[in-house]
Amino acid sequence: MLMITSCFSAADSYTYAMLKLILARVAWLGLGLACVQAVVVAEVPANISTAKKAALRYVDSGEYTKDLAAVADQASGWIATRAGVSIEGEKLAIVLDIDETVLSNLPHMREMDFGYLPKF
Repeated sequence: MLMITSCFSAADSYTYAMLKLILARVAWLGLGLACVQAVVVAEVPANISTAKKAALRYVDSGEYTKDLAAVADQASGWIATRAGVSIEGEKLAIVLDIDETVLSNLPHMREMDFGYLPKF
């Protein structure tokens, strides 16, 4: 958190607190998903073709889009709330890492059959 804390002034403790909360939730979600996967893998490893079919079913069913929209709505709400709190002299900005954070590479993943082909 050292890099994150240096980006915020003392007057911006609300944003820092919200960011810590979001990061903590993401970390717990990741941990929870890792634990669930570990339990499933410990019992019976999923066949790669079964896993691919499950991922495609999830996307094609519309649930993936629905889940993305729900998370985007939560983030938009937080941004709107935070932007509504004016602190004198403050300049608000949003910085996004351009990868799966804001862009989907799903078409490419499908094209590559969820694999990776290194270029030599």
